[in-house]
Amino acid sequence: MGLLDKADGMQGGSAPKAKPKVAAKKPASQKARPVKAKPVKAKPIKAAKPARQKKARGQRQAPNRELPGEFMLASTGNRAAAGFVNFFWNWSAFITGIALNVFAGSNATWIIIGGLLMAIVNIVIVPGKWGRSIGQFASRTKYIKYTGKKPFFLHGILSNLDVLFIAAGLFFAVAKSNIGTTGDAELNAVNLIIGILCLSIPVANYFFKKKSESKQSLWDFAFGAYLVAHVPTGEETGWAARLENLGEYYEKRQSDKSDKQSKKAKKAKASKAKVKSESKDE
Repeated sequence: MGLLDKADGMQGGSAPKAKPKVAAKKPASQKARPVKAKPVKAKPIKAAKPARQKKARGQRQAPNRELPGEFMLASTGNRAAAGFVNFFWNWSAFITGIALNVFAGSNATWIIIGGLLMAIVNIVIVPGKWGRSIGQFASRTKYIKYTGKKPFFLHGILSNLDVLFIAAGLFFAVAKSNIGTTGDAELNAVNLIIGILCLSIPVANYFFKKKSESKQSLWDFAFGAYLVAHVPTGEETGWAARLENLGEYYEKRQSDKSDKQSKKAKKAKASKAKVKSESKDE
């Protein structure tokens, strides 16, 4: 019976059941994570700046360039003494060396170099250190600006260069310009102009001093400087004290001169009185 049942099943029996298909798993849907919104800080509102009021521009007043009241202008004698000492110290050796070289034909190179070193000491080094030249120490004078302070150091240098400007002007205007020469030599206009410009500086200084009530030169007027009398403090030491002694020596010489002049004047008066008395007796 078992074989017959199998045959019946193959001929008219039902077909074998198919295996059920396993349904594919759907991927789990990813849930969107909620994004936390960051709180936005509210910016504080700045208060509006008040409008700036434009300052009314006043006219700038020119500084008072007159001599301060606590200073006294140097006398004519002190000015002359300062100029003479400065000239003698600065240029005597230099001019002597040039004269020996030109007129005597001697080798005066060392004299010229020594003269230039002396000029540099009095024009640059001494004023740069103490604000006064050797001539001003000897004459008890000094330069003061209208502000009451020392003038710019360049003023002291330029004030002592008149002799150098004159020498340079004559050199360029006469020796190097071919002016007044005979022959085919052409006039050198450039050197002539340089010479005239150099000579114009000491000429301008002379006329400025002559026309100014305070005897200011061109450089004095440009830098606002005045030559005033100097009163030593007595606290100077070292080289400053030695240089101040030059002023004491000059003052003694001036006092001796004034004493001699006064004695001469008294003698002259006494002699005149004697002559008058004798003439009356006769």
